[in-house]
Amino acid sequence: MFVRIDQVPNDVTEEEILDLFNHSPRVKHVIIKNELFNDDAVVWVRLNVESRAVINGIADYMNGKYLRSHKIRVSAPLFFNEPWVSD
Repeated sequence: MFVRIDQVPNDVTEEEILDLFNHSPRVKHVIIKNELFNDDAVVWVRLNVESRAVINGIADYMNGKYLRSHKIRVSAPLFFNEPWVSD
């Protein structure tokens, strides 16, 4: 399942995202989508989680944390168009 992270700096690195997750082995992929007309990026993180309750809990726990003085917004969308990544 995926979580979506909004309001991160446009030059965020994968390493910074992994740091947010404490380099958890549950993180399978990090996809950073830079926004053309915005100073923020959208980050998709694929986690090895099969439970909707667990992924919602992770999103709720991380929502409102700070990344380089940016207060991030984390959600676990039910329906979304995420970037395709093969396993």
